[in-house]
Amino acid sequence: MDADARLEIEVRRAVYWIRRAADERGLNLDQLAVFSGLSRSSILQMGKNRQPTLRTLAAVAAYLDCEVADLLRRVPGEGEEQR
Repeated sequence: MDADARLEIEVRRAVYWIRRAADERGLNLDQLAVFSGLSRSSILQMGKNRQPTLRTLAAVAAYLDCEVADLLRRVPGEGEEQR
């Protein structure tokens, strides 16, 4: 797998964790945009599985009180355990 494909997978994993963290806080993506100080379109692009920018990831991570690296945790595939 080349570097671009790995990056795309990592970003999709970040979007998964952002959605999960927002859900755990009872937030929808619109509310997450308001609370993280980002535009609605920046957040909603994640809902359309588009790659968020590093700025978007950093702002969301700051609001969620975590590091960007925490958002890039590995999401287990079928038959795999969470790391």
